[in-house]
Amino acid sequence: MNLINVNALHVSRIDFTQNLWGLASEEMTAVFDDRDITEEEVTQLIRSGEYTSSSKVAVMPLKTFQIVFRSVRDMVTGAAEE
Repeated sequence: MNLINVNALHVSRIDFTQNLWGLASEEMTAVFDDRDITEEEVTQLIRSGEYTSSSKVAVMPLKTFQIVFRSVRDMVTGAAEE
């Protein structure tokens, strides 16, 4: 798992790999407001698979995050990508 925090926005993200019934895997991202839930709590939700029932965590494929939240990614890396 990889934690990325954009402090000014209180947006944190944890990247992880989700196994799909043992047949394949998909790179996923859990996005959350670090004022509402801690990194440790999100990590526990991911490991238990219970993140789908949490209203404090948004989980999506990493590719979706990279497309939709490009500006947040650019703030972290410090450079815009096209």
